[in-house]
Amino acid sequence: MNALYADGALPPWVGTHNIQILRATKDAPERAEDRGFIYNHHIGDLYYHDNTFYVTWGSGEVSEHRLPYRTVVSSSTDGFTWSKPAELSSRSARDPEDWKNAIGSPSVPGALQDAYRRAVEFFQSQFPTMAQVSVATLIRSLASRFPDSTQSLPPSRNRNHQRNQER
Repeated sequence: MNALYADGALPPWVGTHNIQILRATKDAPERAEDRGFIYNHHIGDLYYHDNTFYVTWGSGEVSEHRLPYRTVVSSSTDGFTWSKPAELSSRSARDPEDWKNAIGSPSVPGALQDAYRRAVEFFQSQFPTMAQVSVATLIRSLASRFPDSTQSLPPSRNRNHQRNQER
């Protein structure tokens, strides 16, 4: 493993896919969530219920430490095509009392924890039998749809991946 590379310079796992759920851009906010939030971070949890995957993450205008910041969810029935993000919770500079009531003090890290806690509570209330799944489970599920691991995949645009292929 090489710590100088984001992927550790490890060879790719044959048959896996890198799936992009959202491309954040200020130039075309309608392609994402219509608000132009370009900072998407802290993938919360991946859930599977009733043949549908759900994933939550945090989304902000500039960073996780500046308001406004919100928790969003996206869903997919096949693991490849994802819905536009839907807002689960929102915090903005206009509602500091809401921050304080939710977490006891208006600190952003606490607010983020609260947002994810509420996202989990939302899922559990809507889908009491939903199972939380790991990324490995998602990979196995998607790989089962592509049993022929020799099928041709589009070339990677990841320079580290290309370097690994040349080694």
